Amino acid sequence: MSNAQRFPNRFVGRMPVPELGKVVDHPRNKPGSRADQHWGGLTTPEQMNKFISKFSLHSIEFGNWVRTGEREEAFENYNQALADLAYIMNVPQKDIGFNGKLSVSFGSRGRGTALATYYPGIHHINLTKTKGAGSLAHEYGHAIDFFPGRKQATPPSGGRSTIFVRRSHSGIAGLFDDVFQALLFNKDGSRTAFAKGLGGYSKYWRRREEIWARTFEAWVGWQARKKGRQSFFLHSRRYKSKVYPDQRLLEKADPYIRQIITRMVGR
Repeated sequence: MSNAQRFPNRFVGRMPVPELGKVVDHPRNKPGSRADQHWGGLTTPEQMNKFISKFSLHSIEFGNWVRTGEREEAFENYNQALADLAYIMNVPQKDIGFNGKLSVSFGSRGRGTALATYYPGIHHINLTKTKGAGSLAHEYGHAIDFFPGRKQATPPSGGRSTIFVRRSHSGIAGLFDDVFQALLFNKDGSRTAFAKGLGGYSKYWRRREEIWARTFEAWVGWQARKKGRQSFFLHSRRYKSKVYPDQRLLEKADPYIRQIITRMVGR
């Protein structure tokens, strides 16, 4: 399709779509409307709302500095990545958005040096424009932990606590304990190499909520490779850093991760 067909009476023959820039600025839309205002790209508002309904999301938004072509690409990446995530977790696509409570954005709400951020107060995932790709699974791990329907003040992972003991909780929190037990302790009660390695990092890297999110992220990458559904918008290409559990530990934690998914997502 030519530029003249795409944009009659405007931008005709000047430049390709990826360089058009954003046509209409729109403020952050959560809480509020279902989809960010259409910006003149190829994706229609109807397609965006179909995407939101398919995954039962609250909304999708884009930062004011994200250009038209980048929005198009991010929208398609989100669409494919969330479909892959549902397939990997073996849940219906409509369960991804926690019954309309989770929203997503690209290049919006970024803060500090974070590649991506999950905002538990409003159940919102933002991926930064320049470095956010590959972090969606990590932030979705936080979304599972801070499940919108829960009533406890502390997430079942244990939040920012860095204390790890043998299973000390029941219910869903007990399943998180089981994950940490598989990751951090050998059968004889000694610490795994992964646990010892974390001791050399700052407290942030040893928080229970962060170990869970990185474990879920690495688990998604592992399962994606097994199923031939790799999405580098969803997860990274490889996990070699010592702050991530290796495949052997993921295999140990796998049955508990699946139970958490069933309890928290596949409801």
